[in-house]
Amino acid sequence: SRAVGARNFPEFGPDGEDAFRESFENALLSLGATVSEGGVVVDLGCGTGTSTRRLASLFPQASKVTGIDLSPYFIEVGKYLLKISPKGQSEGGPWVTTIKNDERIELVVGSA
Repeated sequence: SRAVGARNFPEFGPDGEDAFRESFENALLSLGATVSEGGVVVDLGCGTGTSTRRLASLFPQASKVTGIDLSPYFIEVGKYLLKISPKGQSEGGPWVTTIKNDERIELVVGSA
């Protein structure tokens, strides 16, 4: 994920992915997005759950953070990443995103 961010945002180098994701988080907060204590966050089109994990960090007061995607493949990859966490940079070097597991996160396949 860091390599993709660096390719798409070369001015940020290995921090390109973080700059990209932070722009969405800043937009959410600037629009007044909040989560009540014990509330639920739903991430539609979560892919492998990168944004879902970041939303869990952004809103620690949420009781549950659910990522939904139409791709069973993306969901399985996301579940696997959570299973092997927290590895990432400590084992894969600077181009690998560290995954922080969070028991509140659930990744599910949606249907149209």
